[in-house]
Amino acid sequence: MSFAQKTPPAAAAGARLRHWLQVILAGGCFSLAFAPLTWRWAVVPALFLLLKALQGQSPKTGARLGFVFGFSAYACTLTWLWQVFGAFSLALFAILALFTGVFGWLHGIIESRIASFGKRNLAIAACWLACEYIRSEHFWLEFSWATPGLAMGPHQMLQLIGVYGASFGVVLGTGFLQKNSTIHGGIVILSPFLYGVWVSESQKPAAPKSPVKVMLVQNESSDFEQHLAASQKAGADVQLVVWPEISTSRDPRRVPDQWARLKNEAQLHQRTFTLGTYTPSPDERGWYNTALTLDATGALGTHVKHHLVHFFNEGIPGQSFVPIPTTLGQIGTSICFDNDFEDVPRRMTLAGAEFFAVPSMDPARWGARQHEQHAELVRIRAAENRRWFAVASSSGVTQIVSPKGKVTARLPTLTEGTLQGVVGREQQLTFYTRWGWMFPGVVITAAGIWMLWGCLSRSRS
Repeated sequence: MSFAQKTPPAAAAGARLRHWLQVILAGGCFSLAFAPLTWRWAVVPALFLLLKALQGQSPKTGARLGFVFGFSAYACTLTWLWQVFGAFSLALFAILALFTGVFGWLHGIIESRIASFGKRNLAIAACWLACEYIRSEHFWLEFSWATPGLAMGPHQMLQLIGVYGASFGVVLGTGFLQKNSTIHGGIVILSPFLYGVWVSESQKPAAPKSPVKVMLVQNESSDFEQHLAASQKAGADVQLVVWPEISTSRDPRRVPDQWARLKNEAQLHQRTFTLGTYTPSPDERGWYNTALTLDATGALGTHVKHHLVHFFNEGIPGQSFVPIPTTLGQIGTSICFDNDFEDVPRRMTLAGAEFFAVPSMDPARWGARQHEQHAELVRIRAAENRRWFAVASSSGVTQIVSPKGKVTARLPTLTEGTLQGVVGREQQLTFYTRWGWMFPGVVITAAGIWMLWGCLSRSRS
């Protein structure tokens, strides 16, 4: 007998309304895990409410509930998009919500085909991982913000399975909380993540190895003179000065006076500089968003921004992921949005980067909430690869991050100023950097083969 036959119409309508309200509430709860509140634990009840609402639903209804959850979650979390795109942000919320809608649809299919509760939860967590990973790294509108793994923040599990592995673990553990008989299993799965977050936030970072004294400039202008003047106030022991992304609108190598003054400043204090600028393409028809590193001898190397911000003209994307050799060590100079994704910092680390000096830019008009949410991503990259990060951002967050993802120093957002601190040189590669980054691909592929085999076996029988 069908649900509709067993349940009076009024009760059925009430149940449907409860499910809709439940996923809306879940979306709002999900947003609490991110800045400005950063109640990391809130991601677990949010996913619990979502998975509870999806139980027993058809694929079609599951897709609708998943979409509503996603729209509610992203609209509440990413409110700053209104300041950037206005009403068009509604379309962006809807595009992101399509992926949670697909998850809801897959959830309905899995429930109807897999009887075992444990296997069903594994398949559901794999489907979430697939939707999140494709949305974040491989969809044309790649966007890695607002995920369960990111909500958990930096923790020790990241150096093994990365942020996408953390999302898989959180969804899987929350799934096991749905039944009284498997609650203990859910607690066991969630414990390493929750404990890791507590350890990360409570412990002091270890002293940097082979310390390098850095100064970071926070200034939203693209004025060479302002950045140079700020640099000249550095302490005598500062070895590396980092300017934000596009801190000078012209390649200083093409402005003889600027280039001479920069080299003179580097020689006078025996300093290295990393700064963001524009550089022209070889045919002079295009341009690159570039991190230029130099010392008294001249240019040491450049990195061209690989991941360009959507809907903005950021030139031609770069295709190289190598660190810059300097007297201070091998420096990774990934630029701003590069650090929102796993590939550029990981490849630079594999190529020998011992620490990172990051030029970054978040316009002041995007607001402090956007700045704080964006700053979390570089902390994830630091914890995944166990590297120090020194980030100079135009209006924030300028910060120094330890290899465990903990902020050791920072400036307030939406201000101008400089930050002096220490980073260390690290050479050991994490399991994640070597192999753990493949976790999403392995899980998705294995789950796909398993479910396809099950479908084929059922068809033959």
